[in-house]
Amino acid sequence: MPMLQDARLLLIAGSGVRIKRLSLEKLKKEAKILLKFLKLKRSEAVSRLLQHHPKETQCELRSVKLADAQCTIARKNGLVSWAKLKQLLP
Repeated sequence: MPMLQDARLLLIAGSGVRIKRLSLEKLKKEAKILLKFLKLKRSEAVSRLLQHHPKETQCELRSVKLADAQCTIARKNGLVSWAKLKQLLP
């Protein structure tokens, strides 16, 4: 069974485990792009937010912040918060 420190390499995906190398710089860029698409109300970005954000029903698209996009990215990658994600990545 993988240890917590292996989180940068392993992601739980449904019933299996898939291997993926996470890069903080890449995830930061992904969060900024997600925020841009959320502000443009792109449907794929909105559905991603609704699927992964813990307070998705309270998030109004006009007031969405970078922190919301970061939280969505962290949860999509199996972690509870952006802060936890940052702790695990070098």
